Amino acid sequence: MATVVKICGITRVEDGLAAAHAGAHAIGLVFHPASPRFVTIDRAREIAQRIPPFVTVVGLFVNPDPQTVEAVLREVPLQLLQFHGDESPELCAGFGLPYLKAVRMAPGTDLLQYAARYGGAKLCFWTPSKTGCTAAAEKHSNGGRFLETCRCRWSWRAGSPCIMSAKRFARLAPGRWM
Repeated sequence: MATVVKICGITRVEDGLAAAHAGAHAIGLVFHPASPRFVTIDRAREIAQRIPPFVTVVGLFVNPDPQTVEAVLREVPLQLLQFHGDESPELCAGFGLPYLKAVRMAPGTDLLQYAARYGGAKLCFWTPSKTGCTAAAEKHSNGGRFLETCRCRWSWRAGSPCIMSAKRFARLAPGRWM
């Protein structure tokens, strides 16, 4: 399986198009109002409608209520959901789309137990943070693996193909790319 690249935090049509034309396989739209990369439903729809075919549009949420996700899905053609809060397995699976579920790492976190809780999803998304790293359980029908760019060198050495998710390393400023 080839490495796949996801650029997250897209806030402008031109950045989404630049990411797609540069070869990204997915773009991420952030629906968490506290994020500097937050996009409104109208802006997200505008971006998603301009993204070329075969580029996956991902919606990122943090502790949303189901009505918020449903409102986004009515207006924005998302193909994958990404959850970064304390969402239950039922909430994550309740929208009929594949999803990623972030796990906040702390001493004693049992990733296998966490993956089992989310339907046996693979543990495959790491992102560095001030307290260590974050992992995510992936529930995705194609079996792809998501890794943060700074961790992909390790993955390649281990012979594990991945999907790179760039959100901090390719950005000019919060919400500005390329």
